[in-house]
Amino acid sequence: MSTPELTVIFDSTYGSTEQYARSFAERLGVIPIALGDAPSAVGQLPGTGPVVVFSPNYANQISGAKWLRGNDLGGRPTALAVVGMSVSTWVREQDVAAKALGDNAGRVTRFYLPGRLMHSQLSRVHRGALWSLNQMLRRKSNRNENEEEIVRQYGRDIDRVDDAELGPVEQWVHRNRA
Repeated sequence: MSTPELTVIFDSTYGSTEQYARSFAERLGVIPIALGDAPSAVGQLPGTGPVVVFSPNYANQISGAKWLRGNDLGGRPTALAVVGMSVSTWVREQDVAAKALGDNAGRVTRFYLPGRLMHSQLSRVHRGALWSLNQMLRRKSNRNENEEEIVRQYGRDIDRVDDAELGPVEQWVHRNRA
């Protein structure tokens, strides 16, 4: 559900992105919409206020960025909150969602939030993909900060979800309300 003041949309694979979206929406008094239930374009959403899309980053696949990439934003302030396991300072510096947003990168404000990866709950396919990535990175010399963290965290249940990270997103909404 949305209001003229704000629309919150989310996509989630293992739950941390949905947790952030629901917490954020509750703080601002709206009900979040699952990306699969959202219209195909921002311009088709009710209301005129800001749109915040929460999306996981899984192996550099950012579903929210894919949805926004060719989207007519209808002049609405739009933000993408990407949830993942990358080192926060590294991912913010790299701004990996910018490329995924294509021509809309200049019109979408981006935030990066630390997520949760419960190795014990991964699907067999995802566990296999992480095993392969870990093996490749272990053999690589000169790993960057983020790659070192991937190797260090491999096989562990890690929860870095922190609602305090929503503060900058909330401030952005207040600055961009109609």
